[in-house]
Amino acid sequence: MEPAAIRDRIKRQRRSLSSNELAQHGSSVCAHIKKQAYYLNSSKLAIYLPVQGEISPLALVDHARKLGKHIYLPILSPLASKGLWFVKWSAHTRFQMNRFGIPEPQYAAKDLLPAQNLDLVFTPLVAFDEHCHRIGMGGGFYDRTFSFLLARKYWIKPQLIGLAHDFQKIKAIHPQAWDIPLQGVVTERAFYAP
Repeated sequence: MEPAAIRDRIKRQRRSLSSNELAQHGSSVCAHIKKQAYYLNSSKLAIYLPVQGEISPLALVDHARKLGKHIYLPILSPLASKGLWFVKWSAHTRFQMNRFGIPEPQYAAKDLLPAQNLDLVFTPLVAFDEHCHRIGMGGGFYDRTFSFLLARKYWIKPQLIGLAHDFQKIKAIHPQAWDIPLQGVVTERAFYAP
C-alpha cells in the first residue's frame, strides 16, 4: 500500500476514536513513559500538541515539570529550512495557529532552541512497523529537522520516540534514505524497539 493510502486509512481510523478512547490511550502511553530511563534521565524534552486523533503526550506535562524538566513544543522554522525549531512551554505561553491549523507557541528569537540541544523528542506519526520505521504526515518536517543524526554513527541525544495508537502499526515500511530512525515507539499496549 502506498504511503498516501496508509495515511488516509489511519487518519480516518484515528478520527473515529471517541474522546474516552483517546484519553485512555494517552493515559496508558504516558504512564508507561513515566517509568522509563530515557524519560527520567532527560532534562530538555519535546512533545507536541495532538491533532486529528493523535496520541496525547499532555499527561506528561505536570509530571515532567515536577521533576524539573523543561518542555518544548515544535514550531515551523521561521527560516527557509522547512524544518522545526523548539520553544519552551511555560504557564505563560500564548499560542497562535500555524499554516496547517496546528497551535504553536508565540515566541521571541531568544526563545528558540535548535533540535540538537534536546535530550528527548516524542514524535507524532501516522504509521510505524516492528523496526520502528515511521510514516509521518508527509511534510518531512521531522526528517529534515533531525537529518543531522544521519551523519552520526552513534548518538546519545536527542532520542526520538514515536507515540501512536497500537492500530497504527503496519506490517512493513520501506524507509527512504532521508528517513530518520526512531529509538522506539510507545503505544497504549506496548513499547516497540527496533
